[in-house]
Amino acid sequence: MVAPFWYNRAVVNVSRRIHVNAPPETVSRYLRDISNLAEYEQKVVSVREEYPDADSAKAEVIGRFIGFPWKGTFEMRWTPDGGFESRMTEGPLTDMCGGFHLRRVQGGTILTHYEQYGFPGLLRPLYPFLRRWLGRSMDVELGVIKEAVERTHRQETRTAIDSEVRV
Repeated sequence: MVAPFWYNRAVVNVSRRIHVNAPPETVSRYLRDISNLAEYEQKVVSVREEYPDADSAKAEVIGRFIGFPWKGTFEMRWTPDGGFESRMTEGPLTDMCGGFHLRRVQGGTILTHYEQYGFPGLLRPLYPFLRRWLGRSMDVELGVIKEAVERTHRQETRTAIDSEVRV
């Protein structure tokens, strides 16, 4: 038996990248502090994080998606490049995943963020709107991350210079 068109799920992929004027280690520290999720993630209002082991984290979040309240749980796995991959394990979209990847470049880090959503086929006419909305949301998120990480890097650099001068 073939499932009706409205039942079939389709995938919406969105990806963005930004240059951050800080080394990957600084970017990674910020991203892997899951409490920062509520600061930069536009769809998250609050987060309760835990770190079950050295290679992962778990986040229970409450937020809003296109104005609708939602609640979910994500599992994050650290990646060798300093980023992480996450998957929703409980919540409205259990086939939602995303992550951050870092690449060292001259003068800093290229930070790539991607999100992948499995939406019901019934919402297919809304996919162009969803892609644009998600893309704008990710642009804001990356801007917030860039600002916070570069501020941290400037402070660390200033502290290092001050400690060398006082010797």
